[in-house]
Amino acid sequence: LITYKALIAYYNRQQAYLESEYDYGFVFTPNRGVNNNLITNFTEFELRNEQDAKDLITLVLDSGRFMDLCIDYTKEQAEEGIVQNDTVIDKVIDSCERFISRVEDNEVIKAYNASIEKLKLPNEEELKQQLSDAVINTLIPAYQRVIDLYNSLYGKCTNPDGLFYYEGGTDYYEVIFLAGVSSSDRTVDKWAATLRGSIKSIVKNISKVSDRMSYNDYKKWSSGSNHYGYKDPYEMIEYIKSQMPNDFPAIPKVEYSVNYLDPSVVSENVAAYYLIAPLDNLTNNVIKCNETYSKDSPDDMAITLSHEAYPGHLYQHTYYFTHHPSQKIRYNVGFIGYSEGWAMYSEEYGYKYFEKSKDIRELEILYLKFNYYLQAYCDMLINYYGYQVDDLAVYLTEFFNESYAQSLAANIYDTLIGDPSMFTPYALGYYQMTLLYDKTQKALGDKFNVKEYNTLILDTGDVDFDTLTWIVDEYIASKTNPEK
Repeated sequence: LITYKALIAYYNRQQAYLESEYDYGFVFTPNRGVNNNLITNFTEFELRNEQDAKDLITLVLDSGRFMDLCIDYTKEQAEEGIVQNDTVIDKVIDSCERFISRVEDNEVIKAYNASIEKLKLPNEEELKQQLSDAVINTLIPAYQRVIDLYNSLYGKCTNPDGLFYYEGGTDYYEVIFLAGVSSSDRTVDKWAATLRGSIKSIVKNISKVSDRMSYNDYKKWSSGSNHYGYKDPYEMIEYIKSQMPNDFPAIPKVEYSVNYLDPSVVSENVAAYYLIAPLDNLTNNVIKCNETYSKDSPDDMAITLSHEAYPGHLYQHTYYFTHHPSQKIRYNVGFIGYSEGWAMYSEEYGYKYFEKSKDIRELEILYLKFNYYLQAYCDMLINYYGYQVDDLAVYLTEFFNESYAQSLAANIYDTLIGDPSMFTPYALGYYQMTLLYDKTQKALGDKFNVKEYNTLILDTGDVDFDTLTWIVDEYIASKTNPEK
């Protein structure tokens, strides 16, 4: 029944997308576009045999055709007056130029060579050469064509602001973006009111916790130094795993590797990410890390790994499909609000395991919520309510001085018109995960068992929040009225 509900909810949302009269989604974007994702797909393509090695060569050879289709679509949008602003254009060009800046030692070539050497194939050198030729003669020229296209688009943006200013832009935002990423049928107006109220409440609580903190705790918190004591990402993950047994069901016996991203493909906005393991090889999991971020901010990396690895994405994914092998269809049904909500919820356990001071831990979690809720709310203000930079700055002066508010507003504005709803699945998913946890804990009181609750959420799997709420309500009823 859960899988049926998940499928219905997923396909209803897909149908809403297909039936939408407007389409203001851009193929190439600073953070989540084809220009970024294609590189990841190629560098992380798993080679298990010779056929896999040949298949990747075929895909790279086809990348020119694929990118040309994306370029043609972008040109059609431009003819309709739908063009990103110059700041976004700069960022797209920069991401492409960084990728093609290395030719013979391009990251796709390096990753392929490292993988194929493990196979010990007799025709290894021949395959390496074929892949190298495909990258140099097909993939890199395709990225150059994207650069050429975007250079031609400078100054042609007719709407430098949010989706609000496009015809039907608010309908597009509500139906496509918000309904899809929040995994809930709540309206933008309801979400905006919810987040604005939550942000105000969080700010008050930040003040309360800050006021009661000891001098030593405040000094340690504000210093930003490495006081968790870990610098190696692998050691961070292993420590988290050692702390999980009291809060989570047994960890599946899977393997993982932690690799640093090549500088030519790393994004300054990415600290780390988890590569979803294939269904037929759940034991092979990969975490990619930004080496600079890891070395400069090891404490932040530790919390990021609780999001990406354990008890976040890696654990949630491998747990579900290890314990529910018959539900393979769920692999193709994704609710990003659930998956990112779970990962954000997991960050709280990162603070629990690494941070010994209760007050610092509480303050960090409050700031975590504040930052994500604020970004999501600003996204609504910009793309749904039509706020411009100065309007946004006025709102931000509720929390920051005027100078910083103006600078922050400009930064947020550029990010969210370039990638609308970028933070929404994180913030709204996190909010709903927290809401369900608090609801269950309050209803059950002394009967509440955190390990049992987390097991329930994990066994339900990736679903919309309407279905997850139904599951949690049934669980609460079974505990409070066992005879029913």
